[in-house]
Amino acid sequence: MSNSLPASIGANLKEQERALLLDGLRLGPPDTIRTRLFYSTRLFAPGLGGIVQPGQYPLFTAAFSDVGQGYGNPLTYRETNWLSRGRTPDQQNLYWQALQATIRRGPHDQAAYPSATSFGVAPGDVDVNVPLHPVDVSNIANNFTVWIQYLSMQWPLGKLRDFPAPGGQFGFDQASRQQPALNAADVGISATKTTSPNTRALLPIARNATVAGFERRFKVAQMLQHAEQFQMYLRLDRPLQLLGPNPFIEEGTPPQANDASGCFEVQIGFWAVESVKETA
Repeated sequence: MSNSLPASIGANLKEQERALLLDGLRLGPPDTIRTRLFYSTRLFAPGLGGIVQPGQYPLFTAAFSDVGQGYGNPLTYRETNWLSRGRTPDQQNLYWQALQATIRRGPHDQAAYPSATSFGVAPGDVDVNVPLHPVDVSNIANNFTVWIQYLSMQWPLGKLRDFPAPGGQFGFDQASRQQPALNAADVGISATKTTSPNTRALLPIARNATVAGFERRFKVAQMLQHAEQFQMYLRLDRPLQLLGPNPFIEEGTPPQANDASGCFEVQIGFWAVESVKETA
């Protein structure tokens, strides 16, 4: 059985693509056609053992330099390169097929977190020194669904686990849980005792990433016209509890270190062909 679309449907989609990219701009033909990645990130910080409540968590609603999407300070290019609030930019049409999701550790900048968030290893704290635990990564990937909202329509694209982002060596480094513990001679998964609050046991790693050739691509592209309402959001239908402090990892009362973080980020990105009409 062929995986290609019927010829008549494929031809119709090609015509829609041409019309969107070449004829769909209000001020005339585009000056530039290019391709790049658009991305938007959301921060979750319920704390160690905390619960992410069911709900819809929008993306692409806070633009660059805005405060929002879980962050307590303005978004930088680390978090997003989206320049419009909840809609496609003016004079910019988008045609995209490839979608990717990254589950990653929260930022070290404490100003990014809500003012009520404390930093440490007690229940309810956020520990920015610890990467995401594999159990948390699995629960996040399997319980969140990715939705798109365009104009008056909204529909689910799939589970978060279905859209791993290309990773490579950086993916392993960024998610590494092999931060050396005090006086550790070998890298392993056993708990190495220490009394320093700045060291962590040697623990397994996990990441939501793949090689570029396995990036999720849709057979039928998403087509977004300029200045139209658009956002994506993460939907959670049941409460999601993150791992809490583990008193068996380190010595001390309370434990001086743990193997969970109490916070995480989800970044959604899509590779798009865009046609742009310069108006300046």
